[in-house]
Amino acid sequence: MENILTDFLALNPTYRFTKIYALGILAILLFEHKRRLSYVQSPFIKLWDVIILGFNVKNINPVYFNLLFATLCGSLICVIFLIAPRLMLIISSLLAYIYMRITLYMDDVNRKPFHVITILLSLAFLPEWGKENVATTSYLVILISVILSQMYFSTSYQKLKKSGLKWMNGHTMRSNLFYHYLLYNNKLAFWLGKQSTTILIFLSIYALLFELSFILVLGFPNLLIYYICAGILFHLGILLFMKINYFRLIIWSYLALAICLL
Repeated sequence: MENILTDFLALNPTYRFTKIYALGILAILLFEHKRRLSYVQSPFIKLWDVIILGFNVKNINPVYFNLLFATLCGSLICVIFLIAPRLMLIISSLLAYIYMRITLYMDDVNRKPFHVITILLSLAFLPEWGKENVATTSYLVILISVILSQMYFSTSYQKLKKSGLKWMNGHTMRSNLFYHYLLYNNKLAFWLGKQSTTILIFLSIYALLFELSFILVLGFPNLLIYYICAGILFHLGILLFMKINYFRLIIWSYLALAICLL
């Protein structure tokens, strides 16, 4: 076990990040596939017109969906064991796109899971491949930081576009919390929604500033570890108080980045 850990830490950070990230996404797929398969077999899938390469997913056969899942898992396993990693990253990103597109309307935030595909595809084109023991993180950190910055900035832009600065007045967060209390019977959401407007204003400003300022890590990479910690708290809060489980996807980016920065 000690030798395995030593060999792993001796790897190029790109190799380390890719192995951890692929393992995390594989674990999520294995854990969630039964629920996604139930969706594919249910009449709800026929409510949406989702076209993939000219094919309407209303007509998806569960057998083919399982075959897609198995092939996607196989490509990720190849990535984990560094078997033709560049090719397998490209294949897994294409398969992940189809797999997630089919079950798009199951996700709490419909578009956000697609950052997984962007990361998988982008990793294939990093120049560090073939240099297993080169200790450089520059390209990797820039790549992941750009992807996360774009995701967070677009989210904050949508908030401001919809509500303007009123989004930070505390009442918007309170109404969102009560909505999620009614939707999921989440008593934590009800408890937080009853707190003073000052606390809700503070939390609103924290959320918006975190999303808008994440881009600073591109110019000041030393801030990244602090943003990783702030991001984990941010997504844990959303999970606990609003039952929006985006934490399961983003944590692997943060975890892999943190290990690469060791």
